[in-house]
Amino acid sequence: NLFLCCGKCNSSYKRNFFPLANPTKRATSHLDDISKEQPLFIDPTKENPEDFIEFIGYTPKAINGNQKGKETILRIGLNRPFLDERRRKIYLLCKGLYLASVNPYVPFVERKNCGDLLREQTKPKSQYSSMIKCAIRDKFRF
Repeated sequence: NLFLCCGKCNSSYKRNFFPLANPTKRATSHLDDISKEQPLFIDPTKENPEDFIEFIGYTPKAINGNQKGKETILRIGLNRPFLDERRRKIYLLCKGLYLASVNPYVPFVERKNCGDLLREQTKPKSQYSSMIKCAIRDKFRF
């Protein structure tokens, strides 16, 4: 439970929560075997968060209601209003880029530039890249 996250997520939401699939298997001492624990937080060093969390519009959802996605969203506050508002702004900007990039009435060079800018938003270093990938997959229908 040593992953870095923003101060707000860590102190106000995650705090010292470390949900397990079976709480009776929790290691309570340095002598206990932690391999018996089955954490319900997504471990981004071993798992792709996109396998557990998707976005419907700019709202995070656990894929097929999976428990890891649900717990991660809940415990680190991914669905809090402040983040929804920030994601909404990026979503709407990217939706404009998407619509321009697929509009045959927009000149080719502008469509290409919009598409290039949109692809930049899907790179791992880009904030909310998972959301934008989901939006492109859904053709910004939400």
